[in-house]
Amino acid sequence: MTKLALVMVHGRAQGQKDPAALEKEWIVALKKGLGEAHASVLDGVEIRFPFYGKKLDDLAAGLEEEAPSDLQAKGDASGADQDFLRFEQAILERALEQQGIARERQAELISKGVQPKGPGSWEWVQELLRLLDNIPGLSSAALAIVLRDVFVYLNYSKITKAIDDIVAPSLTENCVIIAHSLGTVITYKLLKAAKVAPTVPQLLTLGSPLGVSPIRQAVMPLKFPKGVGAWNNMFDERDVVALYPLDKARFGVVPPIVNDDTIKNETENHHGIVEYLNKAVVAALVHKALTA
Repeated sequence: MTKLALVMVHGRAQGQKDPAALEKEWIVALKKGLGEAHASVLDGVEIRFPFYGKKLDDLAAGLEEEAPSDLQAKGDASGADQDFLRFEQAILERALEQQGIARERQAELISKGVQPKGPGSWEWVQELLRLLDNIPGLSSAALAIVLRDVFVYLNYSKITKAIDDIVAPSLTENCVIIAHSLGTVITYKLLKAAKVAPTVPQLLTLGSPLGVSPIRQAVMPLKFPKGVGAWNNMFDERDVVALYPLDKARFGVVPPIVNDDTIKNETENHHGIVEYLNKAVVAALVHKALTA
């Protein structure tokens, strides 16, 4: 069998980082998870790190619609995309529910001056973001930007193709894949659509938003990618991006995806990649696949 490569597909908000430094950050964190006894498994392994961050930032910046971060700062959503409004509202409401705030309670907490416009208005979405900001350890601005990047990748064909063209060449032949956040969406879509399926003994998704309804619907029909031997989905149950497990109820594929929500990611929004990769349970799956 051809020697396995290790492919690492990063998430969003990486455009301002140096690709080599970011790749090193991933490797250092993964080696910590592997521990001294097993870190050497990465020695001599071909590591592929398709860096699409700057391209995504550049293309997204060229869109006419205002990003949610601008919306919060300016309080003006006159040019905002209404499809994104519905996309963001659905995910923000679920994020608040995950934090124990039911939809009825969300409405009670939102200021009376906004309620007449109600759900379906940008004012309502702004208030949902403010509610998230009141929860310790969560950043509504960071979450809003994450959602924006997922949305533009899925809904603007020029951006989709540009990012796919960067990532797809790495998903070839025999490889173990680790994907994070938006990277899980890109990776899944590419593997599912591949005309020639690569041999992937292990697909590992970390902090994936694939189970969230608007995102799941955008990658329909759901199917287990050909060529993938095992798919493990791992997340912190507090992760504000990974709002659902990829289980039978939310992502019913055959064979089923193995979900693990026991990881404790201690970054501010419980979503950062380092606090996933440095966990022994995550690294063990990589070690097993590379040494099988």
